Amino acid sequence: MPESWWAGLNLSLDALAAQTTPHIATPDTESITQELVDTTIGPVFPDVSHLLIDEWTSAH
Repeated sequence: MPESWWAGLNLSLDALAAQTTPHIATPDTESITQELVDTTIGPVFPDVSHLLIDEWTSAH
């Protein structure tokens, strides 16, 4: 992809991330929480420790 395409994508993703939403991410209707991230990532990536999510933004 040309550099201009990537630049446009980055601008769009930045604009999306800046939006606020009252919605909570819910894969399979389970709210994403720090605890869910820890219990999901830990078994798959055991060398990752102290994974702290300190900012939540719109994803799509």
